[in-house]
Amino acid sequence: MGQACKRVLTNLPTLTDSQRKDPERIIVALREYFIPQSNILYERFVFNTAKQKSDEMIDGFAMKLCRLADSCEFGNLQDELIRDRIVIGTTDETGRERLLRERPIPNLNQVIENLRAAEMSRSHKEAISGVAPVDHLKKMRNGRKGPNHQNQQGQKRSPTQGKKPAGKDNSTKMPKCNYCGKDKHLREQCPARNNTCKKCKNKGHWAAAC
Repeated sequence: MGQACKRVLTNLPTLTDSQRKDPERIIVALREYFIPQSNILYERFVFNTAKQKSDEMIDGFAMKLCRLADSCEFGNLQDELIRDRIVIGTTDETGRERLLRERPIPNLNQVIENLRAAEMSRSHKEAISGVAPVDHLKKMRNGRKGPNHQNQQGQKRSPTQGKKPAGKDNSTKMPKCNYCGKDKHLREQCPARNNTCKKCKNKGHWAAAC
């Protein structure tokens, strides 16, 4: 025992003269002095406010709650309180509603298995619907579709797909020339090819197509 430790031992008010001669009691007293006691109220506050993150799988959320619960001294209620926190803190609102309706109330393992199955089901549904196969965490972090995102029929959506001009049926409209505004034809046949636009004064098109 070093000098600093001896000074601490000498000044410990919790030890009587007889206890200072008992090695086991000395070790307990020094441990209590050097190892700070956890604040149960704070530890439980952290546990009771824990929520699943948007990029966190249910297994990771459950493991985090188990670690937090270890310092909360819940005793025999620990599994039930972890279960309750998972149901309350999950991002799966549909899964939460389903679990709240179940009777008898599912235990911790059943809750985790239920939400895990829902995660897997969503992933399979996305793959079947034509969504690009997923690194699930990356997809949830990005929160947006890539430039080559496909629709549910597996076909790329063109920039003009689904757009219709006001007042006309898109299926009967003939394409127009970009230079004269008339029905589409070869550039060499365009009547505006050698004309000057009255609007912008540039050559090669009419004001109607400017």
